[in-house]
Amino acid sequence: MRKVFKNSIYQISYQVIIMILPVITIPIVSRALGPSGIGFFSFVNSIVQYFVLFAGLGLATYGIREIATSRGSKEQLSRKFWELQIFNAIVALVVICVYFIFAFFMDNVLYYLIVSMILFGTLFDITWFFSGIEDFKKITLVGGIIKIAAFIAIVLFIHDKGDLVLYFVIQSLANLLMQLSLWLFVFKKIHFVRIKLKDAMQHFKPALAFFVGRISITLYTNMNRTILGILATTAIVGFYTQSLALTGIFVTLITAFDTVLLPRMSKMAQENSGAGMHKVLEKTFHFQLFLTIPLCAGLMVINEKMVPWFFGEEFQLLQITVPVLAPLIIIIPLGISVFRQYLAPLDKIKAFNYSVIVGAVIGLGFNLLLIPFIGIWGAIIATLAAEVSVCLIRLHVMLKESEFKFNIKKILCFLFSAAVMYAVVWISTRGMDSSVLTTVMQVLIGAVVYFVLVTILRVNVVFDISRELRK
Repeated sequence: MRKVFKNSIYQISYQVIIMILPVITIPIVSRALGPSGIGFFSFVNSIVQYFVLFAGLGLATYGIREIATSRGSKEQLSRKFWELQIFNAIVALVVICVYFIFAFFMDNVLYYLIVSMILFGTLFDITWFFSGIEDFKKITLVGGIIKIAAFIAIVLFIHDKGDLVLYFVIQSLANLLMQLSLWLFVFKKIHFVRIKLKDAMQHFKPALAFFVGRISITLYTNMNRTILGILATTAIVGFYTQSLALTGIFVTLITAFDTVLLPRMSKMAQENSGAGMHKVLEKTFHFQLFLTIPLCAGLMVINEKMVPWFFGEEFQLLQITVPVLAPLIIIIPLGISVFRQYLAPLDKIKAFNYSVIVGAVIGLGFNLLLIPFIGIWGAIIATLAAEVSVCLIRLHVMLKESEFKFNIKKILCFLFSAAVMYAVVWISTRGMDSSVLTTVMQVLIGAVVYFVLVTILRVNVVFDISRELRK
């Protein structure tokens, strides 16, 4: 467990950077580009993500699992790496060619050409390799430096709506550089091995099993922006995108732990260590709920005072939309954890695919039915319905097929503590103005109240983790 926690520190450090930087850049970009500018970027980015999806072809998760189970020798690891990378390059190059044909038929072709850098990044993406060997230090180092550089560029150069092209360049170039930079470290871990084409392409079928799931995930997570952009306006896409921005920050931070655990759980599964897996599941699921439940309640209570100073006066609608989406902070990480810590390591891809296909059908159906009539609320309802269905299906499979059990008493204590925290923060700050100081005070009051309550109720998971670290 010590190595898991060490890797978690690296991964969570990176995610903290991802969480903190948007706290500064979101207000800058929101005021500079406005709902229409942000919405247009989100719409174009949603289009390129479909091509990124096909270029990756399920390698993000499949690659981690394959590398994690090939660490017996440098020769074996090197062969597996080059098989997967050559396979990745062939698929990505075909998709890139198709994308350029598509881009030249679109209006505002310049923007589509700029975001093609994101697509080129899939050619060089080897994050799966470093995750598979549990070397999260490199991912943290490279990702952190480039994120900070992109942040500085946004602060220095994004000032008004005329800087939209530059914003596209900064975001797309940062993505490409992040993928390229990891190649500086890879040859310390592997050496070149000549690979036959048939050996590389043998990964097509198993990767395709993960790809089916990724298609479905994209349909219920990315399609919302695309349909809103087509049936509504780019401004509405901007409101929807920023409504998800805050929940997305917390979700990214929480799911960092799952990225660390996937290679470890895959190795346990290969060694048939069922008892070890259940022990890890018990600790990580309850630690996750210990964090996500108060984060959800906290976002709901600080949102009203936070939106005006954080996003700007043009985004007042978010005072209503963000609290409705806040439960995603609990729902999404829980569903992802079941997949990464249980379904993927045990190769239960059929169950995973079933969950995301159902989510895609529900999400796409609600989007098409509701967006033409109620706009952004249709997308919000579709998002919630899809994510809840995905999470429930995965939980049902895990609880049915494993010995894992949730500690209901502990979870009820988390809920009670979060509810009291919400009430205390709301009552103590309801008369304050919207300002940075008010938000900081709300966060501090909430954190202290929650921490004290879970300690009194003897469900403070932080103490359990500290004992693990001392072992």
